[in-house]
Amino acid sequence: METILNFIKLSIPRAMASAATEINISSPGKWTTAEALINDIFRYFTLIAASTCFIIFAIGGLHYIYSTGSPDQVNKAKDTMIWSAIGFFVFVAGYAIVRLVGGWFGYDKIF
Repeated sequence: METILNFIKLSIPRAMASAATEINISSPGKWTTAEALINDIFRYFTLIAASTCFIIFAIGGLHYIYSTGSPDQVNKAKDTMIWSAIGFFVFVAGYAIVRLVGGWFGYDKIF
């Protein structure tokens, strides 16, 4: 048990020193660096977020069509469509801000 603790104590500073230089992920996939992995995660997140906004907007539209003139159902459908559109515009604005700030700092490979 004591040898394991000594090994851990000696390994931690080496691991921290190697992590400070460059992070490389050795995986059989296409991600060779942490930067590539993070970019792909954000790319998939943007696809999911935009698709979700569109689907919720379409569901609100269907609720509007099938509300059969009920004022309560019409208002609920309109609110769903409005909030979905607001969410989409907030998402697009956030995406644009991240791209803009990344460009200012010389990081053009965002998404």
